Amino acid sequence: MTKMLTEDAVIARLAKAVVDRTVAALVASLDDMHDCLSGDDSGLESVWEEVCVQIQHEESVHWATYEEMVRGLIDAEVPKLQDYEKAAIWFQTDAGLDWACSEPEERDSDPYVDDDVAEYIVKALYSFASDFERDNIRQYLTRTTESDA
Repeated sequence: MTKMLTEDAVIARLAKAVVDRTVAALVASLDDMHDCLSGDDSGLESVWEEVCVQIQHEESVHWATYEEMVRGLIDAEVPKLQDYEKAAIWFQTDAGLDWACSEPEERDSDPYVDDDVAEYIVKALYSFASDFERDNIRQYLTRTTESDA
């Protein structure tokens, strides 16, 4: 017998699938960008790799530029999502949880906010970057941590 999922579990699974799909698209876009700011001798080959090393080690002086690129890509992706996808993601945010826990008469009828959805996706992308591994990243981090010692 299969286990019946609650509405919250269905919404959470939908949100995760949409966020995972969106993060994969963002990674692909950033990985296709080769105008790196870390220098030719860094061994890093894409903006995605540069974002990963900054998340995993420390932010460079160029972090604001990377952050702007990431947010620009996300701001372009969020409007492409279906309303029900944005709502599912929004329900995973603090604002969404607060809305769900409030009294029905106190709730806005169209509550989700694209900025909350975008911020949730940013956090998911950076979480993915914190664990992402690739030889170029590993070599860069090894060199950096050795020179810090």
